[in-house]
Formats: sequence, C-alpha cells, structure tokens
Amino acid sequence: MKKYIYFLVLMPAILAFTLHKFHLSNTKVVFNKKQESIQITMRCFVDDIENDINKINNIAIELGTDRELKQADKYTEQYIEDNFNIWINTNSYTYTYIGKEVEKDLIYFYLEIDSIKNVHNIKIENTILLKKFDDQQNIIRLDVNNKKKTFLLKNNKNYDDYTFN
Repeated sequence: MKKYIYFLVLMPAILAFTLHKFHLSNTKVVFNKKQESIQITMRCFVDDIENDINKINNIAIELGTDRELKQADKYTEQYIEDNFNIWINTNSYTYTYIGKEVEKDLIYFYLEIDSIKNVHNIKIENTILLKKFDDQQNIIRLDVNNKKKTFLLKNNKNYDDYTFN
C-alpha cells in the first residue's frame, strides 16, 4: 500500500518533467484563389515562443495572461517577421500580421498576403525556435490549387520550396 501512495504522490512530479519534451511548430499556408490571397496560420507552444521573445528582448511578455504586455503584438509580429519568410513565384512577399490567439498551451499566429492571382511556386523559410532548440521541427503544410504538400524544416534545413504543375 505504501508503494501505491508513493506512486500517487510522485506521479505529478514525474509528469511535470515529461510533458512537452518535444519542440514543434505547425504552419498551414492556403492559397485562396477566390480572395486572391495567401492565408497563413502558425501554431506553436506558447511557453517556447514566450521564452524566446523574452530572452531576445529582455522582457516578460506573459502571453495569454492578464499581465500580457500592451506591446505584445509588436514583439510577436517582429519575432515572426525575423523568422518566417515566403516567396511566391520567386518573388519575396511581405505578409500582414493579422494577430495572435492563445488557447491553453498553444499560440496561433495569423498572417495574410493579398493580391496573389496565381501560385506556381512557393518557397518558405521558417527559423522559428531553431536557435533555441536543437530538436525543433517546423512543419509547413501547403494547400494550393487543390494540391497539398508538406515540408519538414529543421536546423539542418530551414527552408524548402515546391513547384505546382
């Protein structure tokens, strides 16, 4: 019985060290032909992004809390701008930062590029959290012209491109 009680007491501590031991972001890039736009949704663990932004800027941003800095969008937008680049049909594009949303332990970033009439080729560079974590993986999922493609970006390969036939 004592072993069982020790197990129950120690289990939360053991789980605390095993939760979130992987580092992953997931980005979906969709070409909306009707709206002539590229819509980008990026999802990451909020604590990883928060820690990296805090370290870079020497601040305590506290994303998704009552204590979140008023300038949080400025810092998150700059972080995304510094770490995420996109080329469409070999031209570099600047996206509009729409905003962010924190949901439990995840943060979502919303970006958009307007005035895109067609997409033949996409190149994406994503270095988000690559400097912070050796095991960071950034998954990019493309949905263009009813075709789907997935990239896996890591420290040894932080960009990829695809030509749609």
